[in-house]
Amino acid sequence: MKYMTSEIEKKWQERWKNDRIFEPAVDESGKKFLITVPWPYTSGSLHVGHGRTYT
Repeated sequence: MKYMTSEIEKKWQERWKNDRIFEPAVDESGKKFLITVPWPYTSGSLHVGHGRTYT
């Protein structure tokens, strides 16, 4: 059986588009906040904080 990558990709891209899966549901009434994400590499000796931060 051959895996038809282009057909499968087309199917799922269309479904995600129709379901608007990549459009966030924004609630304007809530409090605004900002999340910063650090670079995905460790700095210094590995410790428990790295696991909490990078996962």
